[in-house]
Amino acid sequence: MMTHKRNQELLDLFADATENLDSEAFTAQVLARTIRRKRTTIAAVAGLAVVMIALVWVFSTPLQEFSVLVAKGLASPLIELGDIRLSWLFAPVNNVASLLVLIVKLSRVAWKRMSGRQLSFY
Repeated sequence: MMTHKRNQELLDLFADATENLDSEAFTAQVLARTIRRKRTTIAAVAGLAVVMIALVWVFSTPLQEFSVLVAKGLASPLIELGDIRLSWLFAPVNNVASLLVLIVKLSRVAWKRMSGRQLSFY
């Protein structure tokens, strides 16, 4: 969108400029500044990557132990079934994770009904 009004401050700024810049020197200066900024950005990204890799390396073992603990806790059965066939048959629904999924689904259905929104299970 172009405007035909000219900003008087901007016009005064250009009118006060007494020095004409050499186009090749100006171009070289802009390119040097661009290259310097690009190198700074690359160095910052590389430094951030090194820090992130170090953090992942330091925290990988405790996080892995925590995730194994959570997985074992979620996979623990709700009811101990004596028969091995029954245990294998009900294994997908006889654990803490399936109970949590059921609670989340039921609370979502209840929230949708209380708020009057349509149900969508996506």
